[in-house]
Amino acid sequence: MDADRIHDIIEQCEIDALGLLRPDAMLTLDIYHAFIENDLPTGLQYLIRGAEHRRSFEALLPNTQSVLCAAFLLPPAFEGWARFCAIGDYHEIVRARLTRLEQSLRKEKLIHGHTRICVDSAPVLERELGVRAGLGWISSNHQLVHPMLGAGIVLGELLLTDNLDPYASAFQWHTIPFDPRALIPGSHCLCHNQRLCEQNCPTHALEHHTYHVNRCLAYLTTQHTGVLEDEHALAMGNCVWGCDRCQTHCPVAKYAQTTEMNMPYAMLSPECVLTASAKKLTRLLAGSPMQAAHPRILQRNYCYVLGNQNDTTYADLLKYVAQNNPCEWVQAAACRSLRMILKPL
Repeated sequence: MDADRIHDIIEQCEIDALGLLRPDAMLTLDIYHAFIENDLPTGLQYLIRGAEHRRSFEALLPNTQSVLCAAFLLPPAFEGWARFCAIGDYHEIVRARLTRLEQSLRKEKLIHGHTRICVDSAPVLERELGVRAGLGWISSNHQLVHPMLGAGIVLGELLLTDNLDPYASAFQWHTIPFDPRALIPGSHCLCHNQRLCEQNCPTHALEHHTYHVNRCLAYLTTQHTGVLEDEHALAMGNCVWGCDRCQTHCPVAKYAQTTEMNMPYAMLSPECVLTASAKKLTRLLAGSPMQAAHPRILQRNYCYVLGNQNDTTYADLLKYVAQNNPCEWVQAAACRSLRMILKPL
């Protein structure tokens, strides 16, 4: 099969960049272990449980011979929400597109053996795989940055027991040559070490090429339960879920932001979220990237965001939350915001 036909298949599967690599030994395993052994927050303990599986692919797919690593460009973000929220549950979307790729390759008789799809939470070192596949480099914000797509991407992998080496060049779609330096955060950025991502991190989670996950708003607002430090709550600004600041300030590839709310987020107004029971919130968040998170995190976040607006419009709503929400740390967030917006002039 010629390269043009393979490229047609990749485009039809809505894959924005794709690279092929051999399942050789992982090159950044020591870095990963150093990260998870350095005061890893409680909400990320699952990274420790799957650590050894990241050493090779045998636990995921015995006799893996080839790995196709794919990048998917996220649509523009809307204000107050991280970019990955704009397309529903990206895990399901990525899995569906890689399933179409697998089916197309099988139909064309390019593959015959077993396969396995990995998306995000699977125990693989996906940023390393992305770099080795030619999808970009690890920037100072510790994210994979593609030279054309920027950092606003999500990754997925298709593991195969078939050896695709004879088609290696055809499976390089919007890729760059692999440079081992690109595996070291910030050492090979095309922004020429401007480090704007570090400078614009509101909580200094990015500092001197170091990533302090326990200060990162992307973690604190999506996975951390409990009361936030006041400096972190203030740094949220209007960010209801996640934080993209280190991405939006990356000069390599800018992307737009829109204020148009897509479903189901159009239903997630402050009134709806802060008066809902945990059971109702779980229903509202079904099919979104938030569906696996503790439902009270969203309520806590909204309380902090409303307090940061310095507007008394939602004072009565915050009073209701402080008096009626069954979760103590949501109550505490509401009380903190009430103090902020009702403080004497």
